[in-house]
Amino acid sequence: MSGEGRPYQRCTRTIMDTTDPDIWFDEHGVSSHALTFDEVYARDLGAAQRGDRLAELDELVARIKKSGQGKPYDCVIGVSGA
Repeated sequence: MSGEGRPYQRCTRTIMDTTDPDIWFDEHGVSSHALTFDEVYARDLGAAQRGDRLAELDELVARIKKSGQGKPYDCVIGVSGA
């Protein structure tokens, strides 16, 4: 049982589970977080995967390179999270 007295459940697509008190699941066991991701980011993600946003990526890389010129480090580190 989770802290709220409901049965333990884990998302069928992610590792999210009922230890999050705000999570809920659809009839297929997909979490509210995964469903929200699909709703909010699916269009942008699909466009990026098709290569439709390469110009934006190129522009971002150019800006990062320009802002880093003359600085002691020359790498970008991706960090996940908010």
